[in-house]
Amino acid sequence: KLSIQVDAPERVGIDRLLNAVAANRLRRSGEAMMIIGSGTAGTIDLLDPSGTFIGGAIFSGLEMTARSLHDYTAQLPLLTVEELRSDSPEALGKNTRSAMHAGIFWGHVGAVKELIARLGDQFPQPTGLILTGGAARMLIRHLPAHAQLIPHLVLYGLATTVEQRVPVGPRG
Repeated sequence: KLSIQVDAPERVGIDRLLNAVAANRLRRSGEAMMIIGSGTAGTIDLLDPSGTFIGGAIFSGLEMTARSLHDYTAQLPLLTVEELRSDSPEALGKNTRSAMHAGIFWGHVGAVKELIARLGDQFPQPTGLILTGGAARMLIRHLPAHAQLIPHLVLYGLATTVEQRVPVGPRG
């Protein structure tokens, strides 16, 4: 069972809760844990040392940011998922596309690092870090060394939930 302490627990996305279930299985007893999801949206969720989901932050993911720049400006092109998921770009773009890629990627990295620092201040001990989602593999090399990459954390959380609710084994 996952304990949830936020203003409206019924409104927390099921993906975030399933990630928390999985993270609770993986974290050491007494360890706070941050779950960094880098997909359509970026999320950073926090479990306190008892494993309670206590909230987090939600921000635009790489593709969503690229789409917004394209849709809400007159001249900026739409970067493809392939462009956005390519290796870490140089910080200095030499053309519009590379400048957009730099701003989107390094802005995302900066947001994640800042939120890790601010959310980590909640507890005296260091928190565990789990990264998941489509862009997690690109982010991990820019984050603290103890961060773990678990690409399909939500599926682990789903399997854990099913395992806890449905008897497994021969029927008698």
